[in-house]
Amino acid sequence: MKIRTSFVSNSSSTSFCIYGISTSSSKDLPTEVETTLNDLGLNCYYEPYNDTIYIGMSLTKIKDNETFAQFKERVEKIFAKSGLPKETISGKYEVIEDSWYDG
Repeated sequence: MKIRTSFVSNSSSTSFCIYGISTSSSKDLPTEVETTLNDLGLNCYYEPYNDTIYIGMSLTKIKDNETFAQFKERVEKIFAKSGLPKETISGKYEVIEDSWYDG
């Protein structure tokens, strides 16, 4: 069992709002890739009911003196440095809001 510490959750529900990408995968990201993403300030969320992985930065990380356009540019630059395969990060960047109940 993999324990996630990158979002607030209780045993039954999860919700988040990030700027980033979603990608389909039949398995979790390798631990070292997820650690690198976390070190860069990106978080990974695994949809429990399908094979979608959401990767991005919480909107709460917008700096006080930063416009939303600057925030988006900063996040996209972080993705470029992340080491993720180009086909993974070439998708559409967007604000992603999701939640699920697991109970």
